[in-house]
Amino acid sequence: MKTLYTIAALLLSSSAFAQSTSFYGPSGAYEGSAYSNSGSTSYYGPSGGYLGSSYSNSGATSYYGSSGSYEGSSYGPAVGGYYYGE
Repeated sequence: MKTLYTIAALLLSSSAFAQSTSFYGPSGAYEGSAYSNSGSTSYYGPSGGYLGSSYSNSGATSYYGSSGSYEGSSYGPAVGGYYYGE
């Protein structure tokens, strides 16, 4: 029984750290979702297709396209930061 509680606690704790965000356009139409966990975020379009990902570490975020190719980086705070693209 102790094992069952341990497994349940692990499942609950791992799902507690994952976050989901939905995006909507100006007309209110659903544009897609982002799923974040431990500094990485995966982005999906309205049909559920994978669009790409980003990885954040120490104030820098790197962006990758759906094929895994590097797309650019941003540095600094979300407002007033810098973006360097390919």
